[in-house]
Amino acid sequence: MSSQPSADESSDCNGSFHEESNENGSDAEDAYLPSSALELEQIQKAFTKMVCVQEVPPMMIECPIFKRFVSSLNPFVELGDFESLKNDCLKYYETEMMKIKHILRNMDAKVNLSVEMLKNDAFDDVLCLTAHFVDDTWKWKKWVLRFQVLNWESYSGAIVKSLEYWGIMDKVFTITVKSDIFDAETLEWIQDYIQKKTEAQVKGKLFHVHCCAWFLSSMAQDAFQEISMIIDKVRDLIIWGKSEPVWSITNSKLKEALDLQSRGQLDTEFVDDSCLLSPEEWKRLEGVSKSVDKLHSVAELLFHAKYPTATTFLKNLYDLRVSLELDFPNSCSYVNTILEKLLQKFDRYWEDTFLVMAMAAVMDPRCKMVYIEYLCSKGGNDQSQHSAVLETVRSFYDDYLTSSLQKEISECDSCPSDYEIECFNSENEDDLPNKRRKVGVVKPEGKVSSNPTNIRSHLEDYQQFVQANSQPPRSELDWYLEEPVLPWDQDFNLFEWWKTERPKYPTLSKMARDLLAIPFSVLTSYDAYYTEERFIDKRLLSSRGALMNSLMCTRSWHQRH
Repeated sequence: MSSQPSADESSDCNGSFHEESNENGSDAEDAYLPSSALELEQIQKAFTKMVCVQEVPPMMIECPIFKRFVSSLNPFVELGDFESLKNDCLKYYETEMMKIKHILRNMDAKVNLSVEMLKNDAFDDVLCLTAHFVDDTWKWKKWVLRFQVLNWESYSGAIVKSLEYWGIMDKVFTITVKSDIFDAETLEWIQDYIQKKTEAQVKGKLFHVHCCAWFLSSMAQDAFQEISMIIDKVRDLIIWGKSEPVWSITNSKLKEALDLQSRGQLDTEFVDDSCLLSPEEWKRLEGVSKSVDKLHSVAELLFHAKYPTATTFLKNLYDLRVSLELDFPNSCSYVNTILEKLLQKFDRYWEDTFLVMAMAAVMDPRCKMVYIEYLCSKGGNDQSQHSAVLETVRSFYDDYLTSSLQKEISECDSCPSDYEIECFNSENEDDLPNKRRKVGVVKPEGKVSSNPTNIRSHLEDYQQFVQANSQPPRSELDWYLEEPVLPWDQDFNLFEWWKTERPKYPTLSKMARDLLAIPFSVLTSYDAYYTEERFIDKRLLSSRGALMNSLMCTRSWHQRH
């Protein structure tokens, strides 16, 4: 049974057309010519792409207001219902997926992975597996490969299955995760599985990159945990209700209370005496808030930048440690105990992450090994770190050089050489190159000498002399490291520099391309301050299953970075 539109809906949708028909002396629909089937199909495809590429909720197609809006533009357009849109989006995903799979499999670059776990309304674990890489035009890409609810499947099993599906097992370079998601055994299993299945370049602890956002968040949580009873009192003082689990918001509330207290504007008239803070508690609160505020300042520099490089992470993390150490003389013994714990946690993270961050920073022409040497010389740091970085960089470069040579040999073997082509096209044996005929020394008069013993002996002696007195050839890495570092420029475009210098450093640029694409944090922007697993956007959650995965993937593939 067809439903009739209400009077209000009829007036809203057709009123303007009716007025126009009175002026022109024709019916409203005469103002439109029926669209061709091809045009209607193009409109429907355009809407499907808008849903898949932009953050347009699919359920909008069933919104009465949206339907009236579409009808006002063209009454002959029928976009269908949610199920038809879902099918169109899945078809669009399949088409785009084949393009993305071809790009990933054929590009001459490694893939760095990041893993994030979210929650849905049912508190199920939702896996978000993302690939990070620099493409052939030296543009940084961040593509979601899998977004799925893990019902009974393990994290490791879902990740391995996704890598096999995309056919990029041999391209995996690193994996960045929050340290509370996987234990060491799980990561080791994933690494061993990849290594056994392929000849991928997976090297020890460099394979696992610890998420910096999680690290800073855990430091802030540890500091707040030490003064949890004081924070509970502050909640009552400033009527601080339940807020999101975001540590930056917690610190802003503590700073607000400290500011009111310092100006004598804290209203305590109707507050129970048990909720009032003693002078010692205010001092402790001030010391912890000051330290967490330094974490927040570093987080803003790291997670709000468009492309935070390894150099950015090294510089700001080192500054953070120095800044926390400077607080010791000005803090009470209670706060100093907290600072000691924070610094111990920092040192563990620094030890786990320094090598891979330093290697990527070496690929910054403003730093190279000079900046690493500088960092290792400060504060009594172990100078062996400098040697370890240089040794690992050289080892990686040797691997890339070997791989490049093997690829060139393979390409040469796959197609005939100029010599083979010349021999194949030659019908006269006399036309063949001299190395196919009797080799000798040509005398000035053009006759061949069959006894060039003296001359050959002289040449052999000369060759030995050259080998004894020649220096080993300089590699691209040697040339790069020996050239002076570039002056520091905050607006320096690292990717553009390597794109320009690629002809000069063909092998080293490949290595730089992979190292510079390593994500040192899973989260960015506001998400980096969460202290708990985040929930999926409800607009996306309404899509469910395969559609949710397709939307997350296609939107990341078409995102402009």
